[in-house]
Amino acid sequence: MLIPFSVQSHEWVPKSKVIYNAGEEVVFKIKTPGRPDATDWIRGIVRRVIGEGKSRRYEVEDVAPDVPRNIVMYKPSVSQMLRVCPVSIDQEDLEIGKPVLAQYSDIATFHPARVEQILEEGSKFQVKFDDDDGPQVIIERRMVLEK
Repeated sequence: MLIPFSVQSHEWVPKSKVIYNAGEEVVFKIKTPGRPDATDWIRGIVRRVIGEGKSRRYEVEDVAPDVPRNIVMYKPSVSQMLRVCPVSIDQEDLEIGKPVLAQYSDIATFHPARVEQILEEGSKFQVKFDDDDGPQVIIERRMVLEK
């Protein structure tokens, strides 16, 4: 299991101890209006840390809002977030068949998928999205996250 990376200490830490900092890139889950059972994951940037301890929440800016030049902020908790590792950080390998969240096309949403093939010495993965009948797609490793 991939354990979240701590950018400050450069080591892997348990999810319960993860603290995000302003400026970090993350993927966070939001409820979809009109679809109570659906949850979308979108890419964002942590802009502010609110509170301490178990009540800590984050103000996260959507990196690709529906309306250009419109700043959209969300306040997810740590349990609703996953860190997107910087390009310079080596990430643990994922196995073929592994369920993941992967960036869908060139948009800033992430969807459930499965690793189909490991390419370019692990720097890219070929994935198949669970809810898409389309072809398998090749995605940069840092945009493929373990759930």
